[in-house]
Amino acid sequence: MGKCAFCGECAFAFPEKIQFSQNYRTAANLRENLIICEGETEKRLFEPAATRSEILKTFGRSLALRQVSAGGDNSCELELNASGNANFDMPRPSPKSWF
Repeated sequence: MGKCAFCGECAFAFPEKIQFSQNYRTAANLRENLIICEGETEKRLFEPAATRSEILKTFGRSLALRQVSAGGDNSCELELNASGNANFDMPRPSPKSWF
């Protein structure tokens, strides 16, 4: 996954080896955690210790939404942009809940 553009051609060529899923929990802050080998079952976790301290100091608990599209129908971009309009009013201050 280190250089994957998510075009899907590999899944068509090797359906018994590669599958695309709806699992969105693939965030990583180390490239090594993006590389998944055949037969590997351990879960890859986001490593907070690998985040530089100056980044944490600058951004703290700021909210940042980022969506990467590799050939979609633009619906995700439209929804993300709409979340800041007057109907949803996402930027307004509100009570926070931490899970």
